[in-house]
Amino acid sequence: MNILYGACGAGMGHVMRSAVLAQHLQEAGHQVTFASHDGGLRYLKHRKWRTIQVAGLTGSKVSRNAVSPLGTLVSSVIQMQRGSRSNLLASVEMTTLMPDVVITDFEATVARYAMLMNKPLIAVDNFHFLNHCRHPSALISSDYSAASFMYSVCESRIPFAHKYLITTFASAPVLRPTTTLHLPILRPEVLRAKTEASSGEHLVAYFNDKADHASIAEVLKTAGMPVRLYGSTRAPATDGPVTFCEFSDADFIRDVATSRAVIGGSGFTFMTEAIFLGKPMLALPYEMQFEQILNANYLEALGYGERCHSLTPESLRSFLEQVPRYAGKLQGFRHDGNRELFASVNRAIREVA
Repeated sequence: MNILYGACGAGMGHVMRSAVLAQHLQEAGHQVTFASHDGGLRYLKHRKWRTIQVAGLTGSKVSRNAVSPLGTLVSSVIQMQRGSRSNLLASVEMTTLMPDVVITDFEATVARYAMLMNKPLIAVDNFHFLNHCRHPSALISSDYSAASFMYSVCESRIPFAHKYLITTFASAPVLRPTTTLHLPILRPEVLRAKTEASSGEHLVAYFNDKADHASIAEVLKTAGMPVRLYGSTRAPATDGPVTFCEFSDADFIRDVATSRAVIGGSGFTFMTEAIFLGKPMLALPYEMQFEQILNANYLEALGYGERCHSLTPESLRSFLEQVPRYAGKLQGFRHDGNRELFASVNRAIREVA
């Protein structure tokens, strides 16, 4: 079959996970063409995937570790208007492709194309865990405003998929008959790193380029052990016990696999890879970014780490004192190497095509 696969290009998590699933689909005999934008598009082109450029949303507007709902909404409207012509051209290219099935990881352009052209649509992502499942009130009540904003985003972005395959490290009652829960997609290099995982004498911290790395580094100096900090424009550099590392995927995975614990934002990919590798996490989600908040709340509820509202020497010290307890909890996490998810996607394609 010809498969059109839309992957959100804001951040790298969506495309990295999507590329793993797409590789499985190609090995099963399907032809896969991606639609993406920005960093995601560059990632896919670099890896020689056939691609269509769409004008997607570049992510939330952030200031002082908090998402601005109004700023994000205004920016999204402007980006949609500017991208309307290029998305029209992309739709023509999609039609020329003649896809049999459309898959999306939170990429809205291909979802709208599927709806307009009456093509079967399968959503494979972690975002719909927010609005397709029922969550304990204790995990959402303190962040209700953020939850309300993100719920509306999820409801409107991919509203009419035939199947929703939600990837998650947690469990919650499913609200819709078209929805199923599955283990997170893990990259082959992360799966391989499990065999070399050990509890070392360093920490790994990762924050994206929107973070205040200078202030973060000052707090990390108080950890009492070496820290390898990724995501800073200061890299490569060393400041006391903190090493600002240039990003290398292989080095990053190895550093995480051999660390004592990790610290960072609450992006789904980083968190789930840390969980799989058995690394307790101190998670600092963006305020008002409820997908990250819910990730961090479930992380804490499961005993895999802590949600941190503000990274301070005190919060870091408190976390490090609990690392052995969290590491014990993580020993119970099991992953099947993506086998069940791959089988479920194969089945979904047969059912909708």
